[in-house]
Amino acid sequence: MRFGRQLCGDLDAASGREWLVADGLGGFAMGTVGGLRTRRYHGLLVVATKPPGGRMLGLAALDPVLTVGDARLRLALHEWADGSIDPRGNVHLAAFELVDGLPRWR
Repeated sequence: MRFGRQLCGDLDAASGREWLVADGLGGFAMGTVGGLRTRRYHGLLVVATKPPGGRMLGLAALDPVLTVGDARLRLALHEWADGSIDPRGNVHLAAFELVDGLPRWR
């Protein structure tokens, strides 16, 4: 599966497509192509404490910042309680793909 810049840069389209990686022990990582957490169970590390039902969120998200010289690109994507989106890191995505079952953003 691979999506390019056109889909990744479109917030609605990128947020409507989800990925899931299971660890085989009841834990998982799950999110959207654009990086926006649209469900309460989205997370980069969800650990199974008492499978199959008991789970804890270990890592909700990362907020990467790319610094090149004096320029700073905020690559994260968050929606706040008032509905505002900041930062809008998905506009910098060139592609999203699943490689051997693992998500990769470029």
